[in-house]
Amino acid sequence: MVMINGGPAGPDASQADGAYHQQVDADRAALWDALGGQQGVLRGCGLSTVAGQLQVSVAAGSLLLAERDAGGGLTIERGYHVYADADTAVVFGAPSAGVRNDALIACFADTEAGALGTGVTQVGPQLLAVPGTSGVATPVPDASINSFVGRGGWLRLADVTINPGDTQVAAGSIAANGSAWALDSGWVPLTLLNSWTEQDGSPAYRVKNGYVSVRGRVTINGGTNYKIAALPVAFAPAELVYLAAPSGNGYGRIEVDPDGSLTADSFGLNLNFQSLAVGWPLD
Repeated sequence: MVMINGGPAGPDASQADGAYHQQVDADRAALWDALGGQQGVLRGCGLSTVAGQLQVSVAAGSLLLAERDAGGGLTIERGYHVYADADTAVVFGAPSAGVRNDALIACFADTEAGALGTGVTQVGPQLLAVPGTSGVATPVPDASINSFVGRGGWLRLADVTINPGDTQVAAGSIAANGSAWALDSGWVPLTLLNSWTEQDGSPAYRVKNGYVSVRGRVTINGGTNYKIAALPVAFAPAELVYLAAPSGNGYGRIEVDPDGSLTADSFGLNLNFQSLAVGWPLD
């Protein structure tokens, strides 16, 4: 994993001189205000499961993290810009005797602001799984995450349910934190499946202001499997959604299933959802 801070940062423990590397020399409050005075995913960072592993893959992207005070409250004195330039797998602990709800977070541990928490061993930007309590199905409280991270900033990306006997994170076990995507994920490319190919307008999905939408123009070159692509399940709708999409015969629609599947339900073989402006809320 390579995550590099691009904003005000604490000391880089990997450096022998202990210097503050890549620190932005600016008025922190002014910088934070210029970035909107809020935290969230700025671009990318889509979530998906990893086959056969108790892991969640976080796609390359960038975030803005707010500093938190000793009590866990957000402040505007300091903000951390953190980005990952490659997909990163976050490993979760072995299943417990009872159901457990872990938190998937992005954080920046900053010893300039205070001490490290109970679960962090190094300063700087990190993606972490914060373990919940066996037998407790509700999300990890913010206070527990704050103690886990210590001083700096953190943002809950999702809550992940781990059941006894699980050998991988289940498709429906990732509950994305809608407020984390309060800004704009940008358009994230969709991987086309079966015999579907791109015509123009790269097929992609987007999460903006807690709302998910898709776009693209695709065609099927032979075959009868109408499953076009699959969204990360964390961004799938809670129930079946139908999206209108013009087709080669003038009518078409796309089914979006709770497992993330995008399936053509059309009398034509060409589907255009390039100008689609509707989607579904990220619950």
